[in-house]
Amino acid sequence: MGDVDFPSARARAEERQIGRARLDVNREQVLQDRRSGMSLTRVAKKHGISRASVCRLMKEASTNPDVAVSAFAENVPSQAIPAGAAQ
Repeated sequence: MGDVDFPSARARAEERQIGRARLDVNREQVLQDRRSGMSLTRVAKKHGISRASVCRLMKEASTNPDVAVSAFAENVPSQAIPAGAAQ
């Protein structure tokens, strides 16, 4: 232990988690509920998270289109798909 100066460095060296645990929630379901028109408060209460967490998950999904597309590709109404677009 003499060559490690900080407890966090030792934790990293031992491959232990540092900081708070990640949110344990079905992110795709949160996004789907919110996009279906459910209010922030209802989504947060349904999933047992804060409204701020719902907002953060929505923001992360909007900056990472792969998440948004995979979660909602099957829920797009047929009239929302432009004519000539590949399905």
